[in-house]
Amino acid sequence: MARGILGVLMVMGAAELGAQEPPAHLPICVTDLTARHFEAQVKYLLSTRDSANRAALAERGLRPAAADSVQLVSEERVCTLASIAFAGAAADARGMTAPFPVSVVRAPGRLLVQLGGREEVVVLDEEYRLVGRLSLRVPVPATSPAR
Repeated sequence: MARGILGVLMVMGAAELGAQEPPAHLPICVTDLTARHFEAQVKYLLSTRDSANRAALAERGLRPAAADSVQLVSEERVCTLASIAFAGAAADARGMTAPFPVSVVRAPGRLLVQLGGREEVVVLDEEYRLVGRLSLRVPVPATSPAR
């Protein structure tokens, strides 16, 4: 009888574990609020009219672009390839195995890739080759004073 109860418990346990399995496909494109903030930062950055800022963009492999030509990417193939390129180029990705979820913003001729809202951004060309890096400051949420 003990074997019968043990068998029932094992089957129930296996059924419980089956219900908790991760999804078969982990989305690689991150399009959450943090990613939308990244997109807004890139739009602002690339819409510069100042000559000093234009020179700084050129040093990082970028050029000014109209805000409507900059968009957050949701194509899994693009994000997967950008993730793999990011893994080989970014300090933030050391020790990580690609592909992993990233935010990708497409600008004319470029892909800007960020991992989880971090400061480091990798700039790729349309062939997923590294052309530059930049650092975007991430706003720190206001916290209440310690008591």
